Amino acid sequence: MKIIYWNIRGIGNNDSRIAFREMYHLNNPSLVFLAEPMVVYDSIPSWFWNNLHVTNYCLNKREPLTPNLWAVWGADVAFTVTFASSNVWC
Repeated sequence: MKIIYWNIRGIGNNDSRIAFREMYHLNNPSLVFLAEPMVVYDSIPSWFWNNLHVTNYCLNKREPLTPNLWAVWGADVAFTVTFASSNVWC
């Protein structure tokens, strides 16, 4: 199982998404943590995640601020959440 943690500092821009896509395809990780994405999850087009076969995600809540830690993974990996504080949304 490969797990990647990346402080991407803004996946909302095109260059970051291209770099993320290339890294994802090159390493084929089971789970990726993205720190400081600087945008809300829904602002990334669904076709982008579909292209990577990412079907699941979990975000931290920092209201009124945007989440600054995302976990993303595909349907081929099964995780069981054993604890989630009120600050996590899956």
